[in-house]
Amino acid sequence: MNQIVKAGLSFSTTCFFALAGASVAHADNLNVTTQQDDKMVFINQIAPDVRTISQQYQIYGSVQLAQAILESNYGQSKLTQSGNNFFGMKGAYNGQYLSFPTLEDNGKGKYTKIQAKFKKYPSFYHSLEDNARLIRNGSSWDSLYYAGAWKENASTYKEAAKALEGRYATDTRYADKIIRVINIYKLDQLVDVQYKTMQSVIDTNYTALITQVNRNDGLYWSGPYMTSAQSVKRDDSASKYRGTTVRVVKEAMVSQSRWAKVLLNNREVWIDKNGLRPLNQLANTRYVNYYAKINQTMRNDGLYRSGPYNTSANTAVRDDSAKKYHGYRIRVVAETDVNGKTRWAKIMLPNQQTYWIDKNGLK
Repeated sequence: MNQIVKAGLSFSTTCFFALAGASVAHADNLNVTTQQDDKMVFINQIAPDVRTISQQYQIYGSVQLAQAILESNYGQSKLTQSGNNFFGMKGAYNGQYLSFPTLEDNGKGKYTKIQAKFKKYPSFYHSLEDNARLIRNGSSWDSLYYAGAWKENASTYKEAAKALEGRYATDTRYADKIIRVINIYKLDQLVDVQYKTMQSVIDTNYTALITQVNRNDGLYWSGPYMTSAQSVKRDDSASKYRGTTVRVVKEAMVSQSRWAKVLLNNREVWIDKNGLRPLNQLANTRYVNYYAKINQTMRNDGLYRSGPYNTSANTAVRDDSAKKYHGYRIRVVAETDVNGKTRWAKIMLPNQQTYWIDKNGLK
């Protein structure tokens, strides 16, 4: 797969992997050597590093991740297992190397079996970075050798993959294999999309209701959607918690959307603020005892059993209409301030039922 160059002679690392006892995962046989769950574990394990490194070197992370999948057989090759070397890179890394048998072309199509040194990396990250450095800096004889795969020269990952064919690898189907792997696992969505930035972050302290009518918001533990590698995929679904009261402890702008950090079941999670309905805040609640009349002249107040309007999940819709009781003499047993502006009264009707009503609806 990976065309390694040494002393002017090139050979395919397919030869190396065959001798090293690990089959190469060609695109027409992707599901043979490892189970699907193991493949996804490998992809998710290196995706954050791929994203970081590809952004730093301005190459397509989806292409690099697909190459790592193909050339290391989802991290199962002996070279990867022993030396964290995904790409069959020869030589030594900070003096560290592994020796494996391989075939080397003498330049005339004749292969000779030799013991070759392959780089041994301290981590997966270092292998990925070394590969990115190669794509960005080119070969010793041509610094622009892989320039066609750079983001500024390739408008899509498909163009970048095709630019590597015949240069990075001699396999005439190399680009097709890379593109197919990207499409199977949607690697472009996983690592190519640029992270968004949180702005205007403010601390808050109020209660809200999770409302998911005609919505299906995600919940994210690490930050708002697409602000980090950990927030590419939702951690939970807000629709499961529809009607749950939460405390909002922080807000932030992400692109054109406002996000809220809420305390849900003792865990802080992020949700699009449009998926919340801020609840009215009560203050200065006190018991009273006096009589008044319901006055609905030019009004149509609601009556609420559980508390003033929009102060809980149970007070979004009125339980009764005050207009039905216009002129009734009632007893006021409690009062409270809502949002520091409106005063509400808890009243007892002649039938002993109690409701909350905007105090402006009494006289």
